[in-house]
Amino acid sequence: MGTTVNGGAWRSVVALCGLAMAVGCASTEMTNTWFDPAAMGQPLHKVAVIALTKDPGMRRMAETEASKQVKGTQVIPSYLVLSDEDLRSRDVVKAKLQDQGFDGALVM
Repeated sequence: MGTTVNGGAWRSVVALCGLAMAVGCASTEMTNTWFDPAAMGQPLHKVAVIALTKDPGMRRMAETEASKQVKGTQVIPSYLVLSDEDLRSRDVVKAKLQDQGFDGALVM
């Protein structure tokens, strides 16, 4: 026995959720930023972008788009060098990336 929701009620729920998200985000404002100049490390030369998601298609899309956004260094989507199975083990990921010359990772 299942419960159904008519189309009008469903649209109302979706609209209400959308409105709540828009209002919640609209009030956030960044007024000041700070960083410690002494905390600067070595520049990265080869960075893997890793999206942790169970959906392989979503992983590829997210990694590809994030890779396009990072400038100033070589950025590679991890699906080109790591299988979905590899991502199940942090040690495997670390070893494979180090073996291929990566010196950084952006994990989402």
